[in-house]
Amino acid sequence: MKVFYHTEFTGHYDVGTSAVIVAESRTRARNLLRADLKRAQLDPDEKDIMNLDCSVEIDMTKAKAIILQDGQY
Repeated sequence: MKVFYHTEFTGHYDVGTSAVIVAESRTRARNLLRADLKRAQLDPDEKDIMNLDCSVEIDMTKAKAIILQDGQY
């Protein structure tokens, strides 16, 4: 399995959004995210969700911290 994060989608309010997805591929990660967005009554078909390049794979072989949202808007 691989770990991805995605920060390019519109949420319920005008603040930052982020998701962490565990999946075997980038395509599967996108599909899982789309399903969860739909369950949350958000738009699963917006262009940034459909663009696979917006999902970033985390390199699990290196220790690191990734700040998904730092509160600066």
